Parts: sequence; C-alpha cells; structure tokens
Amino acid sequence: MAVNGLTLDIKATAEEFTLEAKLALPAQGVSIIFGPSGSGKTTLLRAIAGLAPCQGDIEFNGEHWQQDSKSKPTEQRPLAYVFQEASLFSHMSVEKNLAFAERYKLRQNDESPKEELSKDQLIALFNIEHTLMRMPESLSGGERQRVAIVRALLRQPKLLLMDEPLASLDEARKRDILPYLERLKSDFNLPIIYVTHSLHEAARLGDYIVALDQGKIITQGTMLDILSDPRFPEDIGREVGSIIEGGISSIDNQWQLANVHLSAGNKLKIPAQHLRPGQVVRLWIQARDISLSHTETPDSSIINSLPCVIKDIRHDRNPALLLVQLQSGNNTLTTRITKLSASQLGLTKDMPIYAHIKAAALL
Repeated sequence: MAVNGLTLDIKATAEEFTLEAKLALPAQGVSIIFGPSGSGKTTLLRAIAGLAPCQGDIEFNGEHWQQDSKSKPTEQRPLAYVFQEASLFSHMSVEKNLAFAERYKLRQNDESPKEELSKDQLIALFNIEHTLMRMPESLSGGERQRVAIVRALLRQPKLLLMDEPLASLDEARKRDILPYLERLKSDFNLPIIYVTHSLHEAARLGDYIVALDQGKIITQGTMLDILSDPRFPEDIGREVGSIIEGGISSIDNQWQLANVHLSAGNKLKIPAQHLRPGQVVRLWIQARDISLSHTETPDSSIINSLPCVIKDIRHDRNPALLLVQLQSGNNTLTTRITKLSASQLGLTKDMPIYAHIKAAALL
C-alpha cells in the first residue's frame, strides 16, 4: 500500500562530510529542516531533489525517486525548488520568467487539483503585478524571492522545496516577505520542505520539524512538541522557547493591541499589526521574554500575566541559570532564570506561579 508523504533512508558523502538521514515527512503542511550552518540541511534538500548524489531510498506518495543506486533525474521528480538566491533569468523580464515556467509545467492539465490558482491569481496573491515589465536586476530582494516563488508554483509541483529563501534578505525585508510565505502555507494544498537556521521562521511557518547537526538527525516531530521541549536546545545550542496558539477575539484600536484567547480562558495582548478578529495565530515566546512572580500584576511595564504551575526545574548549560518549565492550561512555556532568582522566589515543582510576558516580544 502506497504511503503518502516523503520517506527516505539515505547516506550522502561530500568531501569529508557525511549525511545520514532516515525520516518520514507528512503529505501536507510545512516540514522544517532546521540546524546550524554545516549541519547538512542543504545537502538533504538537494538529495531529495536529485541534485546531490546519495545512496539509499527516497519515496514520495508511493513513487520511488531512488532505490539503492537507481535514481530518477531531477526533471522527472514532480517538485519545484526555490533557492537562497532567486535565480531568475537575468536576460528576461519578470513576465517572461513566469511564462517560461508555464511552458514547463510538471502536471498535465487533467492532473491539476481543483484548488490550483491561476497565473493571475498567483501574481495578485504575491503582489508582483508592478514587477511584470521589469528586469530582475531592478527588483528588491523581497520582490525577487516573491517572483521566484510564483515561478515555482506555476510549474504546478506536487512538492515545493525551499532552501533558506530569506537568508539573503535583511531583517526588514524578511518581515515583509514572511506574510507571503504564510499565505503560501494557508492557500495551497501543497507539501513544503523548508530549510532554515532561523528558529523564528521555523516557529512561524512550520508544522513538522527535523533538527540536524553534523550530518545526523537529532530529533524530529511536530513543531509544537519539539520546540516546547526544554531539552531540545541542548542538542543544537539555540535559544529555548515555546510555541502557543490562540484566536484573535478583538482588536483594541486605541492601543493597537490584539486580544488573543488561549486555553482555560487565559488571554494575551500582542501588537495588532495586520491581525483581524477570528484569526488563529501562533506565538513564539523566547525564554528570555518571560519573568516569574507570585503575584498576578507586577509593578512593571509588562501587561501579560498567565497563571501557571511549575512542571520542571532543571539546570542550564550556564551554571548560574536554570530552565523552568511551566504549564498554563494546555500550553507549555519555558523560561530561563538565575539560580539566585529561583532561590529568592522559593521555586519548587508543582508550585503555582505567574508568568509575565512582554507584549512587544509577541510577534
């Protein structure tokens, strides 16, 4: 019986580096390949695309792309690849770049899913109408990447691979393009494998995560489970944090804050930005943005307080610090505090406590 999604068990060697990966990625949503530079993320993505030699098996939706030494060439795999650099044809206008992709569709017309968006709809969705007559060199970095994504989608792939598409952009351009990537996730029934070393991108976009380090898989699982596990950062040395999800109940127009309702009747206030009532949001809360106290309303500028219970207290890599895991309704939070603070507060497991979270940090 064919299994939907991507499964692989491969070994790839390049110079002195060896990647060994065995994983199964879901047939929908965004699967994040995460890890530090040199961990093997791009090598894994290129092996999936047939661009890097490897040994082993790769199967997608029941179709064998590789069995031992027999490998389908890239052009016979129904995928599209978005690189770090947009890689547009420099001698063609944006319109001609898109037309070129249309001529080499990966699906036949009768195979296209009903929800497939037309070229005009894609151009409007990614807001590139104003670029059509321009040459790639005249575009901003964010515009080039949006054009590259539309070009990839016009090929009508069954799988989209994205290799750190925001890596070459500055922080302002990253913030500009992230909403378009969220639309890509929400408006297409298309599995995406997304490589990044940015935990912010991973937490904001991902549904499933595979963490790599030194060519080996450290852990894999759903985004909510993996990033809420305080043991995870010890594996790859990143900033610990938590993901929580909630719904926008209302917008306070006076202060430009959105009210987010969580489980157990709890709520948070976050910058409203372009949010709207009824929208579901995912929040990435770094440990450094949570403080603890025994009272609900501290005398400070922090406006969010969540009632919690301490589930675990454990040592951090830094001998002066502790990681404290909290439970608030259905949500798990992790904060990092000094041992001195823990002693002054008298923290113990199963103790009720309030977590105070900076609204400005909840983006």
